[in-house]
Amino acid sequence: MSEEMPISAATAQFIAEAQSRTYDDDIIDRAKRCLVDWTGVAIGAHDQPLADVMPNAADVLGSSGRSPVVMGGLVSPTSAALINGALSHALDFDDTHPDALGHISGPTWAAVLALATDRGASETEALHAFITGFEVAGALFGPGMGPTLQRRGFHPTSVFGRFAAMAASSALLKLNEQQAANAIGLIATMAGGLIASNGTMSKPFHAGIGAMNGILAAQLAASGFEARTGLLDAENGLAATFVQDGETAFPNPPNFTAGEQLRRNAFKPYACCKGTHPTLDAAREIYEKLNNRPIESITLQVNEMHARIANKRQPETPLDAKFSVAYCAAIGLNGYQGMPSDFSNEHIGNDNVRDLESRVTVTPDDDIGKHQVLMTIKLKDGEELIKKVEEARGNPDNPFSWNDLETKFKALAKPVLKDNADGLLATLKSFEKPGQLQQFTNFVCTAPAAQAAE
Repeated sequence: MSEEMPISAATAQFIAEAQSRTYDDDIIDRAKRCLVDWTGVAIGAHDQPLADVMPNAADVLGSSGRSPVVMGGLVSPTSAALINGALSHALDFDDTHPDALGHISGPTWAAVLALATDRGASETEALHAFITGFEVAGALFGPGMGPTLQRRGFHPTSVFGRFAAMAASSALLKLNEQQAANAIGLIATMAGGLIASNGTMSKPFHAGIGAMNGILAAQLAASGFEARTGLLDAENGLAATFVQDGETAFPNPPNFTAGEQLRRNAFKPYACCKGTHPTLDAAREIYEKLNNRPIESITLQVNEMHARIANKRQPETPLDAKFSVAYCAAIGLNGYQGMPSDFSNEHIGNDNVRDLESRVTVTPDDDIGKHQVLMTIKLKDGEELIKKVEEARGNPDNPFSWNDLETKFKALAKPVLKDNADGLLATLKSFEKPGQLQQFTNFVCTAPAAQAAE
């Protein structure tokens, strides 16, 4: 790839070469880990209010087709991508790219599974498409653009999730370079999504609409749609428009690899904003030392960005609570584990949780990294308990094992699918084998699955 090649052209070339690349076993394994996590959190969201609302999208779009909705029926690829992408982010429990500061797997697997099942693609093609989409988003937005967008009030997932879904869908449709260039131009002009939507259904909707638009851009490009190309390079293109002070631009040339961005992925142990995770790690460790001694005050020194996006005080809804380091400190210090059920009206109204939350002071600190926190607990007997988390659990430098992922998956899927959860897990772990796409559909949207969801 020439260093003189424009960013947009280099991206189009990388997408067009997708199905000719080979991947080592570790990258395929990491893609399957993402699929296991994606499926678990999507199934686990079956009882969320969003799960009652999103299936209406298929009716609104007037769709029918062969693409499975998790815990639902068969609809068109775009409708399935929209619904499943939103469900995968409804719990805010899905994996996260810590450099790009957002969720790549959610919109990407939603698009890939919807389009692959509709077109009868092979499992290998689906895996290769997912890796391509993940790599495009991570390589373009991880070096700085994702965090810069977040500081300016844009939800990074809503911006780069569309690029990932578009690249993956373009790979499945086997677009040539010119078609891929048009798909890039089209998805660039659709980009958007506001952090101000956090704490509402709009945030997971960003992942869903990103998946849907990714398929739409690729399908239109395959049909001959002509977009303005070069929007990753243009003076009035995506980067210059979203980041008008020029603080950050896309890397030139982008460092596209055969899936190395997957090595930078992180999995969530807690069902809340990633910025709250260091706090939960610290609170849960300190809880073991409290022995029911009363707390006078709690001080959290947090990354400046987390003080902005994860500092909701006195949250009134479960979705709001996911973006509150004070609430997360309170539940952790009360012995809760940060599971989906811990973000509930019952816990929000708990007197002990409210009391501890009221004792929290949040202090932004430029010396605290984005995966760190310094928690200081002053007890009423005068003792201080201090814990600094250097690297939140689940991040690349403090990673999940397969056993961790399987435990998380079963906790989410078994209450819904019962014994079928084990069969689905086995299907996902051997996803490269022929026939597993159909097995996936059988497990997540056949009559027994739908009955289990009820």
